Amino acid sequence: MDDAALFDAIGEADPATAERIASLLGDDPDDVGERLAELESAGRVTHGEGGWRLARDPRLDSSVERMVDRLGRERR
Repeated sequence: MDDAALFDAIGEADPATAERIASLLGDDPDDVGERLAELESAGRVTHGEGGWRLARDPRLDSSVERMVDRLGRERR
């Protein structure tokens, strides 16, 4: 199962349940559920009331914060 396609399907599925994601991918819901659980353990996705979502990447958040700080210093 291709993780990039799985991540795209999470964004497209509404609600993002394992069954809905599997139907978009043409895959078995049990296999999709197992892979989602593995990705959740790795911190790549989260599961809540609304279904599955991509996890926020703290490295990207800190990069954005550094860029905002740098732009603020350049403007001064």
